[in-house]
Amino acid sequence: MNYIVHIQQFERRVAMKHVMRITFATVMIGVLLELVPAHSASPQGKTCRIEQQCHWENFKKICIYVKVCR
Repeated sequence: MNYIVHIQQFERRVAMKHVMRITFATVMIGVLLELVPAHSASPQGKTCRIEQQCHWENFKKICIYVKVCR
């Protein structure tokens, strides 16, 4: 009888470890999601996006990405 009690206690401890790990993972995911901004900060309510602007120099096409807000 004593052996069965020890097995049950061990199983409870293992189950509790799983619950704690899942809880910890859920909390960490929540914290990380709070750190990520929901939208990009735009000055004075303007819409901003990244655009590619290209020009030619010495017969080579040079392209850069710029942030454009309108």
